Order: sequence, then C-alpha cells, then structure tokens
Amino acid sequence: MIAVVFARLIFVILCTLGTVCTVCTAWDLDKEHPPTGELGVRLDYHLARTWPTPLAKKGKQIPRTFMWSSHLTFEKDVSALEPSDLWQIAYDAYAEMEINRALYKVTGPKSTPRAMTVLAVGKEIFLASSMRGGSNFAFAYPKTKVSTSLNNAKRLSTRMGAQVQQGIKIKQAVAR
Repeated sequence: MIAVVFARLIFVILCTLGTVCTVCTAWDLDKEHPPTGELGVRLDYHLARTWPTPLAKKGKQIPRTFMWSSHLTFEKDVSALEPSDLWQIAYDAYAEMEINRALYKVTGPKSTPRAMTVLAVGKEIFLASSMRGGSNFAFAYPKTKVSTSLNNAKRLSTRMGAQVQQGIKIKQAVAR
C-alpha cells in the first residue's frame, strides 16, 4: 500500500516537473535580438515568426521553424582561405548561434540545428544553420522544376536511408 502511494506521488511530481520544464523552455519571439558575435550570426526572425503560419497573439502555438545565418563581405577574395579556416569559422558561427538561441529561449533537440554550413565565394562568406522545428518550407512551394527535384531527392534519400538501415541490420544478423 505504501509503495503504491509512493509510486503515485513520484509520478505526480515528475508530471509536474515536466509541465514546469515545458513552460520554462518555451521560445520567446516577442522581440528581435541583434547578433552577439563578430560573425553576425542571427535568427531568421521573420521565418521563425511566420512559418509555417504567422505567430498567434495568444493561445496555443504550433512548432516554429528556426534557422540562423549570416552574410560577410570582405575587401579581398576569400578563396585563399584554408579548409581549416572555414571549419573554424563554422565552429565559431555555431557557438554564436548557441548564444543567440539562448536569447530566444529556443531549446530542445527538435528546435536545435545540428549543423552550420559555410560557403566562401569571391569576396563573400555565407553562413547558415540547418533548419529545425516546424515544417521545412522548401517542400511547401507550388510545383516548379526545382520543387519537383527537391521532392524527388527527398523521397530518394528516404528510400536509400531505409535500404542502408536494412543492410546494416542484415549484416548484424549475419555476423551473429
């Protein structure tokens, strides 16, 4: 009897903590924050507030789409940068994104980008995180040659990923 009461009490405490943690980790998109570092990495504020639907004033919110980026322009061509330099820029940009992400209280694995991409072309460097959160807008546009290609690539990637996973399972079973 005491064990059952104790188990129920633990369950209620865990549920309460889970609710409090969920409330504490909700994102805050009330105001736009400036970049915090030298690379100028910032949240795509418009995307976060409008995609997949405009942010509601009150009430329950649907998951938002989050992406951070920056665009740098230099006086000299950036093609002389070594791959290690680009890697360091990506690493530093990700660190800046983490600071900016905290300002918006964006937390959790479904909202946290896993990658920062660097593109160095001419006198410019483009930085962009992976997109996380709500739906990906790249697959929601009207039918065009580009959207059709993206959808085909997505389907192929999903199919190939499933085949690779199946192959790994077969190899593991054979190895036993």
